[in-house]
Amino acid sequence: MVDLAGYTALTETHGDEHAADLATKFARLAEEQLDTGDRLIKTIGDAVLLATPSPCYGYRSR
Repeated sequence: MVDLAGYTALTETHGDEHAADLATKFARLAEEQLDTGDRLIKTIGDAVLLATPSPCYGYRSR
């Protein structure tokens, strides 16, 4: 589970629409980083739930 720090303050400062756009971009970026076998289980507000079969926690050798 990964979430955006300061999301509530961002929402209060910049409004719901801006915060929702940022959360959508965050989920998209998380999904783009998935490796073979990784899965984005679901999004929950400003958080993404990810699963990976690898004990390497998503680190790829490049």
